[in-house]
Amino acid sequence: MSHYSLAVITDEPDNIEKMLAPYDESIEVEPYIDITKEEIIKHAKERKEGYIKAVENGEELRDWQQEYLNANTDEELYKLERYEDEEYDENGNMLSKYNPNSKWDWYEIGGRWHNEILVKENVEDAISGSPSFMDLSSHFKDSDNGFMWVDGARIKDIQFGKMEELKNQNNYYGMYWDLFVDSKEPETDEEKKFIEENINFYKREYYLERYGTKEYFIKQKSMFICHALLDESGWHEVGAMGWFGIDDSTKDSETVFTEKFNEVLKNPDNQNKYLVIVDCHI
Repeated sequence: MSHYSLAVITDEPDNIEKMLAPYDESIEVEPYIDITKEEIIKHAKERKEGYIKAVENGEELRDWQQEYLNANTDEELYKLERYEDEEYDENGNMLSKYNPNSKWDWYEIGGRWHNEILVKENVEDAISGSPSFMDLSSHFKDSDNGFMWVDGARIKDIQFGKMEELKNQNNYYGMYWDLFVDSKEPETDEEKKFIEENINFYKREYYLERYGTKEYFIKQKSMFICHALLDESGWHEVGAMGWFGIDDSTKDSETVFTEKFNEVLKNPDNQNKYLVIVDCHI
């Protein structure tokens, strides 16, 4: 399962619960067709083909796998794929009550992204949420006097330029590229500690295809952005979140989402609205 950051844009922070409600994974909806009978049969045929090849390669099948080889009609194959604990309609389509708009099963303001937003100390209506045992942004939490980190604030009060400056001050993303993309051997104690404290899930080719250059990588990673955005127009995200914090985003989807995110933040009509960071789990 995964955690990800969500930016909620709202006139009133008290509206956050209501705005998130339609995306609750625990909601049961009216039954809808999840998998058609034709898709079920197609999957059964693919299984059968796989078992045929397994036998040709000298593998021994289990009894339930052998049943696929004994099935000679689509209907017989369909019955092998039909499960007692699932619900079907009169046409044999598998039904589901799972909320198709599910985005979270738990959330809290702040959490792993606690104190992600920088404002001046004299801002009165900033929002503070709850910290998590795991802080995913602590590498740039130092700030100058006169500023403070919070979990939400009016967009007009957020110090976006200062936040980007602080992200860049210790060359975090430059070092990340050097050590994980260019495979530079760590020489200093700082670089060795960096390797110990950070994890890289991708191969070098991913970064080169996605970002091209070290300079563009630093630019993209230094800007303020979240995985998803929720405003009055609905839910927007860079990609569908999967296991272990890995999403299915692409270079194109990241570009589209970044443009949307920045468009919302720069919209003059939104400057008096709140931006609140929410830690979502799914």
